[in-house]
Amino acid sequence: MELFYINKKYFDALLSLELKPQQKSKLFSDLCRINILYMINKAGSGHVGSSFSSIDLMSWIFLEYVTKDSSNYFFSSKGHDAPAMYNVMISTGQLDASMLHKLRRVDGLPGHPDISTPNIVTNTGSLGMGISKAKGLIKANRLKNKACKVFVMTGDGELQEGQIWESLNRLRQEKMK
Repeated sequence: MELFYINKKYFDALLSLELKPQQKSKLFSDLCRINILYMINKAGSGHVGSSFSSIDLMSWIFLEYVTKDSSNYFFSSKGHDAPAMYNVMISTGQLDASMLHKLRRVDGLPGHPDISTPNIVTNTGSLGMGISKAKGLIKANRLKNKACKVFVMTGDGELQEGQIWESLNRLRQEKMK
């Protein structure tokens, strides 16, 4: 079976078009879905559902807030949606385009995000820790007098972990937005 993917030049062309942000994000997400399928099929494993369910929100956040020139952060606490995040990062120039072909390869992208990958700010692993990690990023940036936004994608399975509820409660008490 021959596998097909969308070359980065088509993403670049899309991003240069004068479209409403919502239209651009929708088209961007649709192109990313093709590349998610390509990456997972080529790798022989991966989580299509988790990647597809998060791609629309990831696309919007990366196109509007977590650009190459911003001081904002995004990470996915659940990690199973790594193919979606990698596709968005490749398509916006935050990861090398050759990595599209190297999911779950020794010289490529790990199955779950890891800080050894460029522009990945935190590892994933134990569910429920994402909010706590985001709070740490916010506090570290505040100590440096650096304004930033931190976006965290969480999954439904994480809601079973006590740590997420404790960190959300403290987030509210500390008035972090």
